[in-house]
Amino acid sequence: MSLQGKVAIVTGGSRGIGKGIAQRFAQEGARVAITARGAEALQRVARGIEGAGGAALAIPGDAGLKADVEATFERVLSAWGSVDVLVNNAAWASPIAHILEMDEEHWDTVIRTNLKSVYLHSHRAANLMVDQGKPGCIINISSFAAARAHRYMAACPSASGSTSSGPALSTPTSSRRWARRPGFAAARPCRLAAWATQRTLPARSSSWPQTTPATSRAR
Repeated sequence: MSLQGKVAIVTGGSRGIGKGIAQRFAQEGARVAITARGAEALQRVARGIEGAGGAALAIPGDAGLKADVEATFERVLSAWGSVDVLVNNAAWASPIAHILEMDEEHWDTVIRTNLKSVYLHSHRAANLMVDQGKPGCIINISSFAAARAHRYMAACPSASGSTSSGPALSTPTSSRRWARRPGFAAARPCRLAAWATQRTLPARSSSWPQTTPATSRAR
């Protein structure tokens, strides 16, 4: 299945898994916006995608700050008019610290980057996908720490949990969500995104929550 003509946002797209996903999405025809705090690294990835014939936007920012998230979506919408796929990949766990060594600032940074970022991006994307009235896909990249205890990754089980609870809290009309743990090829989220964005939407039921115009919805 192809992502031709789809628009994707990949957080934490300057290196590692996020970079690989962005590159693979572009190879499959998607226009890809990548975000991270490091502007230079983002630009290198974007230039590489464009050099291979793809379309990319490099948008520096903090994935856990609402103003930066809003700026990301506004720039993508201004450039390409829609968002079809969101990959919540941004995460931070360095320096690794035991709970006895971790101060409040360190804790807040982990939660903001690894958990709040998922809420901010998913909330904005899900609202937008509903307003667009067409299928969309939200993929949360989780960690092995979601399946077992780990001293510095308390946010990971919560991020995986938000994947399950998200649809129940919003509307079932447009978005599909998955959580994936690392250790897989970039092809897997690519196949998920292609499948989800090409599915036929069910007819709206009167029992489902009604949406409001994007201009008036609180974000």
